Amino acid sequence: MNLSLDCFQAILVFLLGLEFGSFANVCIYRWPRSASVVSPRRSFCPWCSHQISWIENIPVLSFVFLRGRCRHCASPISFRYPLVELSVAALWLSAHRVLGPVTSVTDGFFLAGIFGFLFAAVVTTLTDLDWRLIPDEASALLVGAGLLSAVANPLLGATAVERLGASFLGLAVSGGSVWLIGAVGSRLLSREAMGGGDVKLMAGIGAVLGWQGALFTLFVAAFLGGVFSLIGLLSGRLKRGQHIPFGPFLNAAGVGTLFYLLTGGELLSLIERFSV
Repeated sequence: MNLSLDCFQAILVFLLGLEFGSFANVCIYRWPRSASVVSPRRSFCPWCSHQISWIENIPVLSFVFLRGRCRHCASPISFRYPLVELSVAALWLSAHRVLGPVTSVTDGFFLAGIFGFLFAAVVTTLTDLDWRLIPDEASALLVGAGLLSAVANPLLGATAVERLGASFLGLAVSGGSVWLIGAVGSRLLSREAMGGGDVKLMAGIGAVLGWQGALFTLFVAAFLGGVFSLIGLLSGRLKRGQHIPFGPFLNAAGVGTLFYLLTGGELLSLIERFSV
């Protein structure tokens, strides 16, 4: 019985992930352009503005059947569209497989919060890469997902009151820490060191992971960003002083920390390993 329930839920989660991955593509395209994600209701070709019918908008499959081209004007469709759809579906399925089948309302609330976290990570990674922008809508979604699912989040404590308090504390401490780093860095460098979008994104991560998980995420993100910058400078692909979006590193570190905690890892033991 549990096995059949688990398989049914896994299939449902993957299919929902594909659908929300399709919606993620809408958010990635429209939010940086200050456009509504609900009007126009149907997606459209960015080249000829042809409104896409439902048969042309089936996640992944439509891209394959259309051979990567608009049915109306034959303009190429970016391979990134199905990749985003598959990424959201794979992340959601991975979270479900780690947590197991949903058997209570509490489980459902927590899983929904994790889904919101992963959805926002995909969206903000690509908007930051494309536009150097983390939309407020995505950050608000992340904060909302963290706070609304806090009472069901076992990563934040044992009781509902403790969990809710930890979520608010994580939001304040992590967002405030990045704001402080940005303020000090801007003074020292005489230019913006950390954007407001990074502050809001980090606040949302803190609402889900708590202040300890969020600060560990910040540490790992800084490490990844430093390694990336060093390799870029040594290879000549980056120039000294060139701006590098920090959101993708925050998201990669945040998702990694989340799955580490979900699989039973403890931050204290991991930090001790890093400090050896």
